Amino acid sequence: MNKSKLFIVILVLVLLASYFLIISVDDKKDIVDNTDIADDTQSVKSEDLLKNISVEQRSVSVKGDEGIKIADFGLRLLNNSRTSGNNIIISPLSIIGTMSMVSNGAGGKTLEEMESAFKMSSNELGDYLYKYYSEIAEGVGIANAIWFKDEKNLKMDDGFLKKSKEYFGVGVYKSAFDDSTKDDINNWVNEKTNKMIPEILDVIPSDAVVYLVNAISFDKKWTEPYGVSFEGKFKTASNGDKKVKYMSSHEKRYIATKNAKGVIKPFSNGRYVFVGILPNKGVGLDKYVKSLNGKDLINMVKNAKDTSVDTRIPKFKVEYYSELSDVLKKMGILEAFDESNADFKKMAIADKNIFLSRVLHKSFIKINEEGAKAGSATLAEMKKEEMPEDDKQVYLNRPFLYMIFDSSENVPIFIGTVEDF
Repeated sequence: MNKSKLFIVILVLVLLASYFLIISVDDKKDIVDNTDIADDTQSVKSEDLLKNISVEQRSVSVKGDEGIKIADFGLRLLNNSRTSGNNIIISPLSIIGTMSMVSNGAGGKTLEEMESAFKMSSNELGDYLYKYYSEIAEGVGIANAIWFKDEKNLKMDDGFLKKSKEYFGVGVYKSAFDDSTKDDINNWVNEKTNKMIPEILDVIPSDAVVYLVNAISFDKKWTEPYGVSFEGKFKTASNGDKKVKYMSSHEKRYIATKNAKGVIKPFSNGRYVFVGILPNKGVGLDKYVKSLNGKDLINMVKNAKDTSVDTRIPKFKVEYYSELSDVLKKMGILEAFDESNADFKKMAIADKNIFLSRVLHKSFIKINEEGAKAGSATLAEMKKEEMPEDDKQVYLNRPFLYMIFDSSENVPIFIGTVEDF
């Protein structure tokens, strides 16, 4: 049977350190899905600090504009992370989710700067994520965890741990931070990402004290699978031509704006969709992406027209890794990274001040079709189909913006650009 699938894995690692220490942070986490929190006892050998902390189900209310704010946060991340000519994928939902965990332990100006970057309070963001995590559909996995070093000079705040479990369903683990911990982390990551990220941590520094991690995985089939791919040209950002494999289909939702056009292709069950946006000729991708805000992005998808769209989407794979501290500083989160002034006393007390050292973001996306024999029959049927006279056309054959979008919540889970092959 022909299968066309999208695989996405996101790992965000937030690193905190003690004053004058170089620290790194990594992960161990409980998976949050649309039912409950999975049992990680086979993967996690460290002591769970939350085993004696009970929490109750929470009733939350949301304002309804959180998706716009997360989209805006994502665009600012994207614009501050992109380098012209290079492909990128980031997860606004993953990064803001990790920073939300961090903000639960922040106070004073440290917290104020984070909330300003979020464009909502830490509690408002936490309420939204709590609701969102509890309602995700099959094929989407969200994992959160906090690791603390087993050290006599590090005292974790019980209120912070309880709030972290209430909002994010985290597992919190005490560990020696030795080689066995590193292997445990890597084995867990390998398992929870379906072997797409076999290793995330090469060494645990002796001065590492805290790891906060969020991971999002996405594995969905198209509602209507593609047939076989065919070869065509892609005009790169440097105006060179590259031979790529295209997948062709007729879709039913068309995006048309002043400076771009696009197409929406649904995954199974219709809640999650791929959005491909092609700037008009003469409108550079850099300029176009910088012109957008969160409201623009959401309305673009919400206002898509129901019409036939002749579509060509290239097969592509993007792997992206970045350290985001400079990006977050450009977005106004400064004091959290200040060794002397960062305020994370709500998270933990140590013999030296705790501060945010690094924010590591690792992501992977692969879009393709499998099963050429069955696909050949499908493609033949499509070739026989007559194109309506008013058929729109979106060929993603030059640099474009793309999203994996939750059309139920109107929030971008992943966003990126393709400029080269």
